[in-house]
This record gives sequence, C-alpha cells and structure tokens, in this order.
Amino acid sequence: MSDEKPLRMQVAHALGWTDLDKDGYYRTDAPYYDTDWSATGPLIEKYQISLIALQRIGKYQASYSTEEHGLLETEQGDTPLMAVCNLILTLGKAGKL
Repeated sequence: MSDEKPLRMQVAHALGWTDLDKDGYYRTDAPYYDTDWSATGPLIEKYQISLIALQRIGKYQASYSTEEHGLLETEQGDTPLMAVCNLILTLGKAGKL
C-alpha cells in the first residue's frame, strides 16, 4: 500500500491547501479535482489550460501556454481531469501557479 496522497489532495496542496484545517484537524474536504468537472473547470479557465484527446494512445493531454512564451508545460492522463491534475502538479512544482 502506497503512502502517496490521493491525486485530489496533491492538487489541493499545489493550490496552497494545508493538511490541517484552522482547528488543527486533518482535512478531508478537498474537492475531487480528478473526477469532478465543477471543481476542476474553474482551474482550466483560470490557468487557460487546453485539452486534447490523444486518440492513438488513448490518453488526454493538458497544456499550459502564454502568449509571451508560447507552450510552457504539457501533461497527460487517462481522463481529461487527470491530465489537468497532472499539469497543475507540474505547474505547482515549477512555481507557475
């Protein structure tokens, strides 16, 4: 069994969430970014993320770019939301959020 946190919690951390709430209890209220479009859709819009289906390999690709710098980051996932989550993690690690 892996000690790795669920993808939704990893994304929440990348977005600035902490493990503990204001009362010191472990948080379990992070949105389900990996399965809930209503949670992830606003992130797609905020960060202007593009999504495409990679039909030949059965995956999805999420991309982040800016007009000034062009394509900056891409990530893949088994579903569109997982691709976005993977991209958010990459952007967070790179300090681009």
